[in-house]
Amino acid sequence: MSLKTIQKIDAVVLILVLLLLAATGLCGLALWQEQTLASLASPTPQKITLQQLIASGPGDNIHVTVTQLRLGLDWIYEEKGDQWTRVWIPLYPDQNAELQREFHVIVRTSDAPDEASVERFCQQTELTGLVVNSIHQLRSPEIIVLEQAYPKIDPSQILVLDTSRKLLSPTTLALLWQLTIALPFAALATPLVWLIIRRWQMQNVAAPSATAARD
Repeated sequence: MSLKTIQKIDAVVLILVLLLLAATGLCGLALWQEQTLASLASPTPQKITLQQLIASGPGDNIHVTVTQLRLGLDWIYEEKGDQWTRVWIPLYPDQNAELQREFHVIVRTSDAPDEASVERFCQQTELTGLVVNSIHQLRSPEIIVLEQAYPKIDPSQILVLDTSRKLLSPTTLALLWQLTIALPFAALATPLVWLIIRRWQMQNVAAPSATAARD
């Protein structure tokens, strides 16, 4: 193996280690989120009216089926290309919903890629999802848009109901634990193994050079 090849592998190993470290961070974040949700939610959703959810929160089970509601007509969305990747829709108690401009619960969904899909989504009279405030807070751009549309809202008091997010099965959660533990070991082992191989290869590169110099 030539010195130039060794140097190229050095760069590849460095990139691989950085990728493994990044993956470790992402898996750790995902594990924290999923573990938090699993500790606060039951696999079976509790049925609760929107008024009850506003008044008392989800209690000890953030997995809810919310009833007696109307979805607002003013929504905000995130898009990628021509598709809407995420839509935020205010929820109102079903009585006099069209007269209200203040809300306390907002739906987040990734299942409505365009306006027609959102309109169909808004025809529902009950929604099942996870109240994800324990792992998600409204981000600044979303807060700005919401405050412009609804000046009276207090973003810190808004409950976020995610209808697209599902609880992981115990098996999947265990696999995520294993992956989160394995990745940092891989990030540590990769350069160590390469250093051993590299040292041996450098000795092989140096030996012919020394022989040639003596000749």
